[in-house]
Amino acid sequence: MTDFSRRSFFATVGTMAGGAWLSARMPEIVSAAHHASRVMSGAEPRTFTVLKPAEAATIEAISAHIIPTDDTPGAREAGAVYFIDRMLAVWKADLQTVRKGLKDLRARVAKAHPGKKTFESLTIEQQHAILEDLSKTDDAFFETIRGMTIGGMFANPEYGGNRDKIGWKLLGFDDRFLWSEPFGYYDRQG
Repeated sequence: MTDFSRRSFFATVGTMAGGAWLSARMPEIVSAAHHASRVMSGAEPRTFTVLKPAEAATIEAISAHIIPTDDTPGAREAGAVYFIDRMLAVWKADLQTVRKGLKDLRARVAKAHPGKKTFESLTIEQQHAILEDLSKTDDAFFETIRGMTIGGMFANPEYGGNRDKIGWKLLGFDDRFLWSEPFGYYDRQG
């Protein structure tokens, strides 16, 4: 008899639900990734599908906080904003969430820093403080941008966003398609 706890039940159900959600959106994800790849490779001009330039600038600034550039490249260098743009072109409900969130963000900026009109006009520390507050409120806008930034950073470069395999290099992922022996300790008996 196996020990099946409530925690493992919820973990299993959560994994299954996440897999179902992902598989239902896979065509859109692949389409967005292909577009981002073409943009990042130079096959298509770096234009935005649905984002206005000001919206893209704000989203790029936010994504640069989510995965910042330090001694390694971050979301900005990976071109995550182009991946996000394409995802928003496909997922209209998320586009509405993002546009409402950007409007709310502008209001937050104006309230917290009179005289400032855009998120990008704030100092790095002021931007970080606003995003930290958003992250604590379980804000749908922030969570949408956060999830899409992570996708744009770590997606298969073939599909876009992860330019020059920046994200994979950060993870230490070796993307060889052919492996030779010895495979590892887990294959020792084989």
